[in-house]
Amino acid sequence: MKSKFLIYIVFLMTACSQSQNPEHICKDCKTFDLAKVTYQEDIQELTAKAEIFKIAIVNESNQEKRVEEVTDSDKVKLYKYRFLDEEGLFEENPISYDNKFFFDGLTVLTDAEDNIQAFSTTTFYDGKMEDIEKFIVYMKKKYSNFHFEEHTLRGGMPLYRWTSDDEIIQIVSDKEEGTEIRFDENGKETEVSSTHISLTIYGKSFIENNIKEWVENNSEFLIYEEQSYE
Repeated sequence: MKSKFLIYIVFLMTACSQSQNPEHICKDCKTFDLAKVTYQEDIQELTAKAEIFKIAIVNESNQEKRVEEVTDSDKVKLYKYRFLDEEGLFEENPISYDNKFFFDGLTVLTDAEDNIQAFSTTTFYDGKMEDIEKFIVYMKKKYSNFHFEEHTLRGGMPLYRWTSDDEIIQIVSDKEEGTEIRFDENGKETEVSSTHISLTIYGKSFIENNIKEWVENNSEFLIYEEQSYE
């Protein structure tokens, strides 16, 4: 009986470990999954093993400044921690969303006390447009209990948004599959698929404190509203 109990405890610990994100985001860390975030993560731990570009959003104008440019007269409202793709960070270990789609950029938004408010990730996807469409279908099914909106932004980009009392999930993508020219290590030119898609998730604190007013001019964390629709 005792051995069965110990096996059960080990199983629970293993399952719990598999369901959690790593403490750090780095090239050699376990994949960070945005579907598993709690918004209680420690931003200092997340960034401890990565190169970061840190920006402050300050004053009534919500001006963006490099942290080293902030003065004593500035009132810091928010910080943006942008992970830099040094040494192939995201090439080796892309950001996941529920293991259904992968991204190669990440910025984390915190308040002035470093409490996490939102995550924004993006990629230029080199696969088929139908893969993005399948991901949207998956999200619609997964969050069928959220309030769902679908709009077309000026310029034709589709916008998808799911909203609950505790979280907002917003996806913006190109309206059709694009291409770009890339060069291999020998300088050979190749045309490849390249379709932009961004995903931003906002936590309960962001919603309750109406932080969207502070990021109205910020493309990474902007919550699009009617004036942006076609």
